[in-house]
Amino acid sequence: MAKIPITSNVLKWAIRESGFEPGLVANAAEVDDALLEKWLEGAEQPTATQFHKLAKFLKRPEAVFFLPRPPESTPVAAEFRFPPGATRRGLLPEERLAVREAARLQRGLAAVVEALGEDGPDLPAHEISDDPEGVASQVRHRLAVPAAAQLEWASEYEAARRWREALERLGVHVLFLSMGEASVQGFSLWNELAPVIAVNTTKWRAQARIYTLFHELAHLLTRTSSLCAKGTSRPLTDGDKVERWCEQFAAAVLLPWPAVEQSLAQKFRWTAGTKSNELDRAAYIAAQFKVSLRASAVRLITRGAAGWELYKKLPPLSDVNTKSGGPPAEEGQGRRPEVRLRQYGLRTTRTLLRGVTREAISRDDALRFLDVADSDLDELQILTVAS
Repeated sequence: MAKIPITSNVLKWAIRESGFEPGLVANAAEVDDALLEKWLEGAEQPTATQFHKLAKFLKRPEAVFFLPRPPESTPVAAEFRFPPGATRRGLLPEERLAVREAARLQRGLAAVVEALGEDGPDLPAHEISDDPEGVASQVRHRLAVPAAAQLEWASEYEAARRWREALERLGVHVLFLSMGEASVQGFSLWNELAPVIAVNTTKWRAQARIYTLFHELAHLLTRTSSLCAKGTSRPLTDGDKVERWCEQFAAAVLLPWPAVEQSLAQKFRWTAGTKSNELDRAAYIAAQFKVSLRASAVRLITRGAAGWELYKKLPPLSDVNTKSGGPPAEEGQGRRPEVRLRQYGLRTTRTLLRGVTREAISRDDALRFLDVADSDLDELQILTVAS
């Protein structure tokens, strides 16, 4: 049986960069550990079937494995951040893959913007010493989403779509990627021409994704590229100052206080200066404004309407989607062009297609960045016009 002459050092590099244990790679290729070790030593070569499975599992183009040496790559300077009480400190293979995918797209987007002589988005720069309340008020104004409109949205799915559209109008590329249940809730990659936010869609409820969107926007405003692990019931006062600022900023953007005050007064006869740690109040505000229970709790606490005892009462699975069914939203269902548009967003897709039309990048480049077949590109063009 014919063998495929891959470069052993490239295979070593691909496995190391993936973060997968060699045993998992061997299982994916349906070989034993001893045979994989021989491939790594260059003493044996895989068959065509084994090679195809290997490349598919490692999510690398097959042509890479024939290079004489591993390709040079610039590591993504994103910091892994974790809330108080979290135990994991390293990146999972699924997270590495998602960051690699987002960074690949970002390079293409920045290249298009630069080649066309366009400016990057006018996102203000802030420090965590700045008042999160004041920064949130400015950003909310720029988003041009009135509180009255937010209250009228029909569902959390509509809210997620509307907020994504608003951030894209600001110039942020928003990706919805499936990263696995154990992975981070989202991450941000700063670039002055093409800032990117990626949200994990695997199990998180739409409301939790919304909170993640604005948490990661806060990182972009502070010019920090970060991967943010899921929250715990520990108070934010125990944790990273940057994460605390991002949480407070995100809650303040999503929950403009005058509108929240009005809702509390109408439903609970609440008056300024009074404090309650009852979970039903946070749940009511979360439902009214289509935000997560955690965002609602943080907002009530930072405005003095509740104490940290409320945060400790949050159900462990309040951000997790435990129901089956519902709108496909950002999941990988449907035709490939439709899936890509949901995953990569309207701004990202339009930017890359504009790059092809104006010859800033080649059609082959666009196919590579969007990870679609040539026949999909025209359909994507139609979809972006219709959206």
